[in-house]
Amino acid sequence: MITTQDKELLAKKGITEEQIAEQLACFQTGFPFLKLDAAASIEKGILAPDAEEQKAYLAAWDAYTNTDKTVVKFVPASGAASRMFKNLFEFLSADYDQPTTKFEQAFFNGIKNFAFYDDLNVACQRISEKDIPGLMEEGNYKARCYSRKEIAEGNYNLDLCGFPHKVEEILEPKELIDNYQSSQDKFVRHVTDLLKELGQSISNPFYSPKHIPATTLSYAIAEIIKLNTSLDNQLRKSVLQYAIQGKLVPQNPDDEPAYVLLDRISAEKSRLISEGKIKRDRNDSVIFRNNNGQFIERIGKTEIDVTDQIPFDIPNSWVWVKLGNITYNVGNKNNQIQSKDILKVGSIPVVSQGQNLVDGFCENREKVITNLPLIMFGDHTRNVKYVDFPFVIGADGTKFHKCIVINPRYIYFWMTIIAEQLRDRGYARHYSLLKECLIPLPPLEEQKRIVERIEQIFSLC
Repeated sequence: MITTQDKELLAKKGITEEQIAEQLACFQTGFPFLKLDAAASIEKGILAPDAEEQKAYLAAWDAYTNTDKTVVKFVPASGAASRMFKNLFEFLSADYDQPTTKFEQAFFNGIKNFAFYDDLNVACQRISEKDIPGLMEEGNYKARCYSRKEIAEGNYNLDLCGFPHKVEEILEPKELIDNYQSSQDKFVRHVTDLLKELGQSISNPFYSPKHIPATTLSYAIAEIIKLNTSLDNQLRKSVLQYAIQGKLVPQNPDDEPAYVLLDRISAEKSRLISEGKIKRDRNDSVIFRNNNGQFIERIGKTEIDVTDQIPFDIPNSWVWVKLGNITYNVGNKNNQIQSKDILKVGSIPVVSQGQNLVDGFCENREKVITNLPLIMFGDHTRNVKYVDFPFVIGADGTKFHKCIVINPRYIYFWMTIIAEQLRDRGYARHYSLLKECLIPLPPLEEQKRIVERIEQIFSLC
């Protein structure tokens, strides 16, 4: 019954064959009963932190999540998750739409105390275009609840908080341009026909137009302007998406494969750590494909199947990585000034997470960052900037990344397209989402060709 391979595995785990036999026998004879003295309560086994302790725990959690550390997973106590949502699932499948049971009424009456209320409220506003109070006021207590099947069929992403959000469809460049030209030609022909009718209406008082020229002409011209305005942004997204999928430039079999590049990155990180320039990341991971074709992320001794997180196929010479594998953070409070200290004129640029590349200036040379170039991600705004000049940090919420060995412009372009695909959490933080995104990493020489091609195309936009 127990194979040689089983015995080897049991030996590694320190389990004897006798223990296994004893455990298997329980399936035949039944498991021994456990004597219960009483249900767990605050007096017996359950700790209830007071208000000050709750604040301390929440502050500790916020402090932890604002560092470069990564939360791998959150696991509720055994059975807690199923008990937590059992009644909610029963409500969703019930043939009534209003809260009826005591639990349902208590849940919706106290929904503002729900741990993820803010995230849920943002999701409701995005999906149903109403906030939670608005949905409850109109009696819509089951607003847009998605199953995983519906998410897959509807092209939805399930983000780190478990909320689905619609993925923007990004057409390939050729299809996008063909659609634009077809729409443009249609409206131009329409405008031409309308102008002819308008001309006849003006010159011939007895002419009866088929349309209302002024209104229809304005609409057609407005649509042409809308097409021209949106094309640039759509085309840039399309080119970047095409690039990070390995479709923009051809692969060269003579290029050093990306997995070899990872070895060089690892060696450089080890050097930086030994010199005390960066700290060792306990959550540093490696992503590989096993013999079964699954994509596995190894963090220390833990292995996690991330196959479902792979967004698209990449060339064989590419690899999947995370941001922490190939970059490190630069800058801290010592490099930052307060908003009130930003000048309109000065010699040292100040960079923060706003839309402008430079928000102002200062004269404090002790705070200047010169380890360049860097890629900035706005934790609140999701803005991305490429900073290749000495500067000072202007506000909280900025994350500056220094690339290790790889082409920084490639990571900048990747971050630009992926930042727009992150779930919009309003002014809440987004960096925890970005850190978990998978990056398609090409060979170093191909990175260079991709960057050159993108910049060539963008110069024509």
